[in-house]
Amino acid sequence: MTFGKWEVDKQIRISGEPYKDYARIDIDLGAAQNVGTNIELHLEGDYLAKISYNGSDDGCYFRFNQRHAAKVYANEFKKAKKRFNKIYLTNPTAQTGKHLVLQINNLDISEIEPDIKGTLEHLSEIEDAAESIEAVITTSGVMYEKQVTTGATGAVVEATTLMLNDVVVKNNHATVTSVIGDSENQRFELEPGDATGFTLLDLHTLYTKRVGGTNGTLVIIGSVQ
Repeated sequence: MTFGKWEVDKQIRISGEPYKDYARIDIDLGAAQNVGTNIELHLEGDYLAKISYNGSDDGCYFRFNQRHAAKVYANEFKKAKKRFNKIYLTNPTAQTGKHLVLQINNLDISEIEPDIKGTLEHLSEIEDAAESIEAVITTSGVMYEKQVTTGATGAVVEATTLMLNDVVVKNNHATVTSVIGDSENQRFELEPGDATGFTLLDLHTLYTKRVGGTNGTLVIIGSVQ
């Protein structure tokens, strides 16, 4: 059995679901076709896991579905159960003798055809729940906007608790990449022009710093809760 150009060689049980075929994908990081930025791999499924990776710690990452999605570093990745139809691989330089080996489930259309009646009933339940939640959630309606300079060490955005809804963090610097995270680690990269968002965030838990020797700039916007 094949999955695209990949050979399906095993089966795996996922969280108590019926057995699903999966493809074992061996990506040679030294091969010319696998060297570059945002190399588009036409892989589709709802479960991806790492079998092995012996490349450099920060030399290889990928993104799900979109070129500007969050980076997933190969050395840190374990598994993800989510729907995707493309993977964008970045491997800046050839890593001779190094491989990223993944497993991906082989979807059968019969597994994902929806039960229309059941889906509509479930949507009705979700709408009722959303109305109940909306009734108890209140916001001040006050807009929050702040420009943050990112320095050499991690710094908290707000000195005291400040909860925001619908937060957007954008790298507003033309050349400097910045990273965000918690008080211990700041690893999520925002390249110049990149942005990311949060439904609900306490800015007292958000830390930022620059990558490299020049200070960067982040702009944060949201609605005060």
